Amino acid sequence: MGMADAGSLREQAKELIDRRDKLEAQIDAIAARLNAPGGGGIRESLVDKEGFPRADIDIPKVRTDRHRLATLHADHKQLTGQIESLLLQIHAQAKPKEQTRASTEAVTARTSHEPSASTPPTTNATESAATSLTSAAAAAVPVPDTAVAANNFSISPCTAATTPSSTPFAVVTR
Repeated sequence: MGMADAGSLREQAKELIDRRDKLEAQIDAIAARLNAPGGGGIRESLVDKEGFPRADIDIPKVRTDRHRLATLHADHKQLTGQIESLLLQIHAQAKPKEQTRASTEAVTARTSHEPSASTPPTTNATESAATSLTSAAAAAVPVPDTAVAANNFSISPCTAATTPSSTPFAVVTR
């Protein structure tokens, strides 16, 4: 893939972004019209308490505007997905090959099954692989000294001895 491909992808992305901006302007105009006094609102009822059509609004116009608004929202979502896809392709092309090769070598080095000086000798090949993967994962992820609260969960280091197949963290719900 050459520069022409990346350039054409950029042009496509710019065109889609321009189309999305026009859709957003239409969405804003319809929402403003619906939310104006006597506009009927975006989600308000079109009937009164007794079940009769409201006399203060133009019901067919409000229904048409609400339908158009829903259609524009769906189109906006689709365009945003297409833009995201193009941006991912553009960034994938822009990534230097050396960086990709270096990250592949780093992953290979971290997951190699050769025992290190800190890994105790094992008698089983499966146990050896699990131990080296666990030690590689432990080296890649820093262990927090204190519990970290996130939303409704807290993550804290386990005090019990861990085995190669267990995780060094405990998740506690509140």
